[in-house]
Amino acid sequence: MPYCIVKFMQGRVYLCAMDEVHNEHITDWITVVLCAAVLLLAILHYYFPKRFQAFIRIPLSRSYFTDFEQEKGQTVWYTLMLDTVMLLGISLFIYLITESGNQLLGAGGKILYIKIFLVALLFITLQRFFHSLTGVLFDMKKGFDLFVNIKESYIHWATPVLLAISALAVYSPIQKTGLIYFGIAVLGVLYVFGITRASLMVRSKNLNGLQLFFYLCALELLPVLVLVKLVA
Repeated sequence: MPYCIVKFMQGRVYLCAMDEVHNEHITDWITVVLCAAVLLLAILHYYFPKRFQAFIRIPLSRSYFTDFEQEKGQTVWYTLMLDTVMLLGISLFIYLITESGNQLLGAGGKILYIKIFLVALLFITLQRFFHSLTGVLFDMKKGFDLFVNIKESYIHWATPVLLAISALAVYSPIQKTGLIYFGIAVLGVLYVFGITRASLMVRSKNLNGLQLFFYLCALELLPVLVLVKLVA
C-alpha cells in the first residue's frame, strides 16, 4: 500500500480517537449535573419517604397538597432540595434546546449552562417575590401560596422526566431533536395541567375569579412568553 495512503488512514484513526476523547470531555460536566440531581432525589426519597411517595402520585391525588400542609419544619429543606433539582434539570434541558442544532460545546457549554442556571434562578426568585407581594397587597396570600405550590409541584414532577430525556439526548443514539420536542410537550402539558388544577382548587377557596384572571395574565402567561422568546 502506498506510503501516503497509510499516513492518511493513520491520520483518520487519530482524528476519530481524538473526537471520542473530546466528546467524553464535553459530557463530563453533564454527567456531574445528572448525578447531582439523581443524588438529591435519592436523599429526598430517603429522608422524606411519605412526602416523596405523595409527590410521585401528584397527577392522580390531592394528598400532596393537603396531607403535608402543616409540616412547616420539614418543608424548608425538602423544598430547597426539590427546587435545586428543578433548576438543575430545567437548566440542562434549556441548554440542550439552545444547542439542539449544534455540537455540544466543551468548556463553552459549561459556561453557557451556568448562565442559564443563574438566569433561571433569578427568574424564579423574582416571580416568587411578585407572587408574595401581590398576595399581601390584595390580602389573598393564602390563596396565592396554594396556587404557586400546586403549579410548581407539577413543574417539580416534570423535572425527573426532563432529566431522563436529557440523558437520552446526550448519551443515546436516539435523535436529539425528537427527544427535545417530546420534552417540550411533556413540560407544556404538565404546566397547563398544573395551572388548571391550581385555579380550580384556589377557586374552591373563594378567590375572586377576576383577580385570578389578572394574576394569571400578569405573573404566569407574560413571564412564560418572555422566557420562550428569549430561548427561541
